[in-house]
Amino acid sequence: MSTKSAAIALSCLLAVARGGIAANAPVPCGRILTEGEVKAAAGPGWTNLGQEETEGGKSECTWLRQDGANPKAIVFTWWTRDAVKGSSLADHFEAQAKRAETVHENRREALEGIGEGTVLVPGKKPGAMAVLVIRTVAGVAYVETDYLERPQLLRLARAIAAP
Repeated sequence: MSTKSAAIALSCLLAVARGGIAANAPVPCGRILTEGEVKAAAGPGWTNLGQEETEGGKSECTWLRQDGANPKAIVFTWWTRDAVKGSSLADHFEAQAKRAETVHENRREALEGIGEGTVLVPGKKPGAMAVLVIRTVAGVAYVETDYLERPQLLRLARAIAAP
């Protein structure tokens, strides 16, 4: 287990032990991908619009960058093991990768050496929305972005998968 994953698991266990959160509460996206990591990966000017906890073990975070007529967004969904009941993280990762290929009508590209498995599904046109699907030992991330260059996408994926 990576240091980052262990820290997340430990903080959740401590909160549960202290009665702070329910056992199946989502891990905040902001612990997986911090605002500082977003800015380091994708550049300055990003604003965290907050987190939505849609169900046990699943959370969604959105970052926005006002950039003239073309605002940029990063929408990050995170599932823990609790959220993928009846499925393994590997199976959930594969289902999300297939979903991205179908929605964006493009093939995935495996990004070796990032997390337990990472794919990039690029948009059809330059600047079109791209999707990263990342599996770590702690969960699965689905990240939709637009107007980000490949180096920014790779830095974003590494930040999510980093210990």
